[in-house]
Amino acid sequence: MRVDNAMSISAINALRGVKSRRDDAPGGGPDAAVFSQRAKDIQTAFEALQATPDVRSAEVTVLRAQIEEGTFQVDEDALAEKLLRGLH
Repeated sequence: MRVDNAMSISAINALRGVKSRRDDAPGGGPDAAVFSQRAKDIQTAFEALQATPDVRSAEVTVLRAQIEEGTFQVDEDALAEKLLRGLH
């Protein structure tokens, strides 16, 4: 017999009166997971990253104004240095 998500295995077992192994486990409660400190740190970093905007609006506003006014200056030496550092 094929069951296509019409009823989950746990629902079928409940109808049949079959207990899950979890019900017989000490404590009789749901499973628990323990996460390492590194996993917690990664989660904290991920949440901080999600809260950070993709665009630094203040910097974009300043640069846009400089470009429109014709006062935007590029430091060619610094740009070349960064480009060359990126090649290594």
